[in-house]
Amino acid sequence: FQLRGAAGGVRLSKPVPVLEGHKFNFLAEASTTLELRLTSTISLTGGMVFNHISNGGTAAINPGMNSRMIEFGIVRH
Repeated sequence: FQLRGAAGGVRLSKPVPVLEGHKFNFLAEASTTLELRLTSTISLTGGMVFNHISNGGTAAINPGMNSRMIEFGIVRH
Protein backbone atom coordinates (compact mmCIF):
# COMPACT_ATOMS: atom_id res chain seq x y z
CA PHE A 1 0.00 0.00 0.00
CA GLN A 2 1.39 3.40 -0.96
CA LEU A 3 0.26 7.01 -0.43
CA ARG A 4 1.78 9.76 -2.57
CA GLY A 5 1.42 13.50 -2.88
CA ALA A 6 2.88 16.16 -5.15
CA ALA A 7 2.51 19.90 -5.76
CA GLY A 8 3.94 22.43 -8.15
CA GLY A 9 3.22 25.04 -10.78
CA VAL A 10 2.85 25.17 -14.54
CA ARG A 11 2.89 27.98 -17.12
CA LEU A 12 0.70 27.25 -20.13
CA SER A 13 0.39 28.88 -23.56
CA LYS A 14 -3.17 30.08 -22.84
CA PRO A 15 -5.33 30.64 -19.76
CA VAL A 16 -6.76 27.40 -18.33
CA PRO A 17 -9.46 26.19 -17.78
CA VAL A 18 -11.23 29.36 -19.10
CA LEU A 19 -9.99 32.49 -20.91
CA GLU A 20 -10.64 34.69 -17.84
CA GLY A 21 -8.26 32.48 -15.85
CA HIS A 22 -4.48 32.72 -15.84
CA LYS A 23 -1.60 31.14 -17.80
CA PHE A 24 0.18 30.23 -14.56
CA ASN A 25 -1.57 27.60 -12.45
CA PHE A 26 -0.83 25.58 -9.35
CA LEU A 27 -1.09 21.79 -9.39
CA ALA A 28 -1.72 19.33 -6.56
CA GLU A 29 -2.01 15.55 -6.67
CA ALA A 30 -2.73 12.86 -4.11
CA SER A 31 -2.89 9.14 -4.84
CA THR A 32 -3.11 5.76 -3.22
CA THR A 33 -1.85 2.55 -4.82
CA LEU A 34 -2.08 -1.11 -3.89
CA GLU A 35 0.50 -3.58 -5.23
CA LEU A 36 -0.17 -7.31 -5.52
CA ARG A 37 2.98 -9.37 -6.09
CA LEU A 38 2.27 -12.27 -8.50
CA THR A 39 5.82 -13.63 -8.83
CA SER A 40 9.26 -12.54 -7.67
CA THR A 41 9.52 -10.27 -10.73
CA ILE A 42 5.91 -9.26 -11.62
CA SER A 43 3.30 -7.25 -9.68
CA LEU A 44 -0.12 -5.83 -10.50
CA THR A 45 -0.89 -2.32 -9.26
CA GLY A 46 -4.10 -0.36 -8.96
CA GLY A 47 -5.18 2.82 -7.32
CA MET A 48 -6.95 6.15 -7.28
CA VAL A 49 -5.48 9.54 -8.23
CA PHE A 50 -6.94 12.97 -7.36
CA ASN A 51 -5.68 16.02 -9.32
CA HIS A 52 -6.40 19.73 -8.77
CA ILE A 53 -5.40 22.72 -10.90
CA SER A 54 -6.19 26.37 -10.16
CA ASN A 55 -4.62 29.81 -10.35
CA GLY A 56 -4.79 30.25 -6.56
CA GLY A 57 -6.67 33.55 -6.87
CA THR A 58 -4.00 35.26 -9.02
CA ALA A 59 -6.51 36.17 -11.79
CA ALA A 60 -9.91 37.88 -11.91
CA ILE A 61 -11.61 34.50 -11.46
CA ASN A 62 -10.35 31.20 -10.08
CA PRO A 63 -12.29 28.38 -11.76
CA GLY A 64 -10.23 25.48 -10.37
CA MET A 65 -10.67 22.03 -11.86
CA ASN A 66 -10.59 18.67 -10.06
CA SER A 67 -10.27 15.22 -11.59
CA ARG A 68 -10.30 11.69 -10.23
CA MET A 69 -8.71 8.82 -12.10
CA ILE A 70 -8.37 5.09 -11.59
CA GLU A 71 -5.01 3.62 -12.58
CA PHE A 72 -3.91 0.04 -13.19
CA GLY A 73 -0.53 -1.29 -14.16
CA ILE A 74 1.95 -4.14 -14.35
CA VAL A 75 5.35 -3.70 -12.72
CA ARG A 76 8.42 -5.71 -13.61
CA HIS A 77 11.00 -5.75 -10.80
